[in-house]
Parts: sequence; C-alpha cells; structure tokens
Amino acid sequence: MDTVAEPEAYKDFELKNGWYVADAYIVTCPEEEVGGSWDWVVRSNLRMGATRPYMRPRLTVRNGQITVFAKIAIKGPRGTDPYQ
Repeated sequence: MDTVAEPEAYKDFELKNGWYVADAYIVTCPEEEVGGSWDWVVRSNLRMGATRPYMRPRLTVRNGQITVFAKIAIKGPRGTDPYQ
C-alpha cells in the first residue's frame, strides 16, 4: 500500500519590495533507493520572476521513506526587506 502526502510551502506568502523567485528546484534521493517518488501538484508559482513562491508536491512512498528538499533562491534590491 502506498502512502501519499501533499505538503504545502509558502501558502499565503508574497515577496515584497521588488524581490522575486530567481531559481527553484527539488532535490531528492534516487527513487530506486528509497522506494518512493514525487510529482508537482502546484508548481506554477515557482517560475522565475514570481513573487508568490507557493508550492505543493505530492510524495508517494512505497517501501520505507522518501527524502525531498525544496530549494528556492530569491533576488531583489540591495538594502530592502523581502518579507515586510
């Protein structure tokens, strides 16, 4: 039996003061080693230039575990705060 999870990150969050998503990707262990996989449910907000980095992957585990890391790089004007 598969176990499925759909975690969310950055819900209702928006970058401020000219800051935007510069790069975004998922890093995971090889599928054959962990017995799981992942796919995007929502990824459109991770495009370059977006100010709302909301994402939701679907993780499926078959035997054991799956480890997934989301990395989002942001860029913006020096001396400004991307969060306020």
